Amino acid sequence: HDAGHGLIGTHSCNKGNAYTCCRNGLGGNGTIGDYSCNNATGKFVCYENGSINSDYTSSSGFILSHSCNDATGDYVCAKNGKGESQSEGYGLIGTHSCNKGNAYTCCRNGLGGNGTIG
Repeated sequence: HDAGHGLIGTHSCNKGNAYTCCRNGLGGNGTIGDYSCNNATGKFVCYENGSINSDYTSSSGFILSHSCNDATGDYVCAKNGKGESQSEGYGLIGTHSCNKGNAYTCCRNGLGGNGTIG
C-alpha cells in the first residue's frame, strides 16, 4: 500500500456539512490551506486530516492559518495528524484557528505523537 497524500487549497471546505473534506491524506500526509474549514455546520468537517490507518506507521496533518473557526457542528478539524499508540502522529493547526468552535473542535490534534496549535 502507498501512503495517502492529500492537498486541499486555500479558502476551501467552508460552510461544510457532514463529512465535508474529512480524511484528506488518510494514511499519510494531509494539508488543508489557509482560510479553510470555517463556518462548518455539520459533524466531522475536515476531520482526520492526515491521520493514520492500520496499514501505515506515521502520519502528519497540516491545517494552515485562519481555519476551523465558527463551527456549529461537532468534531470540526478533530484528530488532525492522529497517529496510533504504537505509531507517530504530528498535527499542526496554524494561527488564528479553532475559535468559536462547538464540541470537540480541533480536539486530539497530533494524538499519538505531537500537536501544535497556533
